[in-house]
Amino acid sequence: MTTFVFWVLLLANLALVVLQPGAVSRWHEPARLQQQLHPERISLTEAAPKPAIAEPVGCIEIGNFTPQMAMLFESRLSRLTLPDLPQKREVTEQGTYMVYLPPRDGQVGASRKLAQLRQLGWQDLHLIQDQSPRRWGISLGLFKTAEAAQAQLALAEKAGVTGARVEIYPMTFARAAYQLRGLDPKTLVALEVIRTEFAGINSHPCD
Repeated sequence: MTTFVFWVLLLANLALVVLQPGAVSRWHEPARLQQQLHPERISLTEAAPKPAIAEPVGCIEIGNFTPQMAMLFESRLSRLTLPDLPQKREVTEQGTYMVYLPPRDGQVGASRKLAQLRQLGWQDLHLIQDQSPRRWGISLGLFKTAEAAQAQLALAEKAGVTGARVEIYPMTFARAAYQLRGLDPKTLVALEVIRTEFAGINSHPCD
């Protein structure tokens, strides 16, 4: 009788355990854990930071240059790594200042002086043939501002030209401007350094 009661109580306890919520899942828990991926093999990787890419400048125009200054500017530009070739365009300005060499020994002396200047590399030259006291003098360029004229005078003296002077002389003349596109900030800074070498030259966004 005691053995029978023992087995009845045991079966009753087992029935209560089975009927409890989650009992079945607990029985399968060891098997489910074995099916999990090995956690020690899982590692978090941090995404590599993306380098910041500076936006290139759309278009900038720099000018206006005399032919002589344009040659020097182009030689400076050749040192930069540009994404596109500069676009050169002609600009008409009203000049008010002229850098020139006064006449000496008439037309013969003017022709001789022209040859000497061209040997020094000057191409922006003009033989003055009007009826003014400047007749048979040699123009070294016309400029819109006194500052630009003085810069040309200094450039002439540096090249070995002596006796040149600045004088007011209103006249329409051609100049050159350059448009550069797609410049990154580093190249833009280098371009600004070059621009400061030329007095009276400005830069602005392209029209």
